[in-house]
Amino acid sequence: MTFKVPPSSRGQHVFDAAGITPASDVEDQLFTVVPKIETNPTSGWVGTVVGIAGSGFANGETNIKVTYDGVTVKTGVFADVKGSWQSSFSIPTSTKGSHTINAFGAVTPDGDVIKADFNVSPVIKLEPTSGYLGGDIHVGDSLWVGGVGFEANETNIKVTFDGNLSASNIFADAKGSWSDKLDVPPCTSGEHTIDASGEITKASDTVDAIVIISPKIELSPTSGAIDNDITVQGTGFSANQAITISYDGARLATGIATDSKGYFTAGFKIPTSKAGDHTVTVTDAKSSVFSASLSVESTPPPTPRHISPEAGAELGSIIGSTTISFDWSDVEDASGVYYILEISPSANFAGTVIRKEGLTASAYTLAKDEALAKGDYYWRVKAEDSAENQSEWTNGQLFKVGGLDWWLVLIIVVALIVIIIVIWRLVSVRRRDEWK
Repeated sequence: MTFKVPPSSRGQHVFDAAGITPASDVEDQLFTVVPKIETNPTSGWVGTVVGIAGSGFANGETNIKVTYDGVTVKTGVFADVKGSWQSSFSIPTSTKGSHTINAFGAVTPDGDVIKADFNVSPVIKLEPTSGYLGGDIHVGDSLWVGGVGFEANETNIKVTFDGNLSASNIFADAKGSWSDKLDVPPCTSGEHTIDASGEITKASDTVDAIVIISPKIELSPTSGAIDNDITVQGTGFSANQAITISYDGARLATGIATDSKGYFTAGFKIPTSKAGDHTVTVTDAKSSVFSASLSVESTPPPTPRHISPEAGAELGSIIGSTTISFDWSDVEDASGVYYILEISPSANFAGTVIRKEGLTASAYTLAKDEALAKGDYYWRVKAEDSAENQSEWTNGQLFKVGGLDWWLVLIIVVALIVIIIVIWRLVSVRRRDEWK
C-alpha cells in the first residue's frame, strides 16, 4: 500500500503497523521529512504576486525568510506545530529565464530546503509622464514605456505602437530592465498594442501592453466674444465617421468627418449666449464623445452719453401729447451692442412710463401711442451686448413737455368764437349801410 506523508515537522518520524499482531511485535521504520517549498504560479513576469508554502520545517519555527536568487524578499514568517507555513511576495526586478526561490529559518538552514524555480517572461509596462495611472490617455500624450525581464544588458531594443516603430536603440541594465519615453502617435479611439523586442528577446516572447486611447478636442482660442471664429481640432475619434459639434447641447455644425486616424478640424462662430463658460461637445457616429470649455467675454460695453433732449429742455406742442425724439452717443463692443431706453416721471425711475429694449440704433422716436402728456420727465439709457453684459445706466436727465391746460384751451376757443362773431356782425352792419 501507499499513502501520502501528512504535514509534519522536519526530521525523523516513525512508521508502525498493527493488526492481529500487536504493534510492539512489529519492527518500526524511520522516515526522514525534508523541508521544501512550493510556489504558485511557477512562471510570470516581474511584479507577479507568488504564493509560497513551506512544509517540513521545525515545529513552530520562527524567523523564516524567503529569498529570490539569494536576496531576501520576505521576512517574519512562522511555522505551525507541524512545521508548515504560507506567505506571498512579488517577483522583483530580474532578467528573463529561471530564478531560484528558497527559504530558511531559525532552525532550518537554506541548504536543507528543496528549492523552487520561477521562470520570468519579458513584459512591457506603461506609466504616464504626467497625470495619474488609470487616467485617460490621448493622442500626443507622453508615456514612460518600460521593459522588465529582458536579457541582462540586452542591446538594440525597439518599441512598436500597433506594429509601427516608435523608439529604438534602447539598452537594458544588468537586471534586464529599461525605459524610454513614447509620444502617442495619431490613432483612433480604443485599444492599441505596444510591444518591444531586442537582440535576443523576440516580440513574440514579450507580454504586450495594451493602451486605451480616448478622444479629445482642443479649441483655439479658448475664449472670445460673440461671433468670434473658433477652431476645433479633434484626435482619437473613430475612423472615417461623421461628427457633430454642439454648443451647450445645441447643434452648431454637422457633415464634418474624421480621417482614417480619427482626426478632424472644423470651425464655428460663437453663438449669442451669456458671458462665462460654455460647453463645446463633439460626438461621432460611434458615440465617441469629448467636451471642452469655451469662455465668452464678460467685459461690459461703455456707458452711452445723452445727446438729446438736453438737460432741462422744454418740448411739446400747444395742444395734446407730444412725441419726443431721443438721441445718445454710439458705443462699441466686441460682442455687438443693443440699447435699453427708459422714460419716467420719477427721478428714481419708479413706475417707469416707457421701457424699450433691444434697440439697435443710438436713437429712438416715440410712437404716436407713446406720446407724452404735459409734465416733467427723466430719461436714461444703457448699452447691452449679445453676451448679456450691461453698461451702467446714464444719469436720469430731466426734460419738460409743455402745452396748454384744457381749461385754458377752452377759454381761447370761446374767445376766438366771440371775436369771429363780433367781426362778422361789424362786417354785416357796414355792408347794410353801404346798400342804403
